[in-house]
Amino acid sequence: MVKILILEDDETFGGLMAEQLMAEGHSADLFRSLSPALESLRTTTYDVVIADLLIKAQDRYQPEGGLTLIQKLKTLSFDRGRKIPVIAISGSIRNPGMERSLAIARRMGADAALAKPFQPDALSAVVRKVLTPKHRPMV
Repeated sequence: MVKILILEDDETFGGLMAEQLMAEGHSADLFRSLSPALESLRTTTYDVVIADLLIKAQDRYQPEGGLTLIQKLKTLSFDRGRKIPVIAISGSIRNPGMERSLAIARRMGADAALAKPFQPDALSAVVRKVLTPKHRPMV
């Protein structure tokens, strides 16, 4: 069983992703903000992280979202001796000035990127892709 952390501010969309992944035999923990997601990463071993780049709370975008999580995962992965694969997701690429946000996430270390909305089979394929042998724990 693959353990997946999802950072997604849209509870409905995040819930649908979690349900799909659990139906495929994975375990999925959904977080709507960065702080509890980071706390869980400190205490739980995840195999994959799915991170929405922009997190909204009270109708305002928060300064800390998926890009911050990707940056913090570099240190956490180094400390644990293994890379935690990250899938960056965003619907903001349709907003002026945000067209390159997924490309920026890739340069920061995300292993894959998906523009929202995406089909369920696209998410499944990307999860399988990031779980290739190059992402297995270092020994």
